Amino acid sequence: MIPLFVTMTKTHVIAASKEAFYTWQYRVAKKLTALEINQITRSRKEGRERIYHVDDTPSGSVDGVLDY
Repeated sequence: MIPLFVTMTKTHVIAASKEAFYTWQYRVAKKLTALEINQITRSRKEGRERIYHVDDTPSGSVDGVLDY
């Protein structure tokens, strides 16, 4: 994926190309307490990374007609 657009918030980085977009949820270590840091090292649910493919034809559509 070659990003065309990138943005960042206090908790997320989002990058997008023509085919997909990528999200990364993070936390800044200086804002974490010792207890939170221990929880993060035990459970890697923090720092989630996901990539989504952008379909040419939306799911649930037939012949280009959306079925809500």
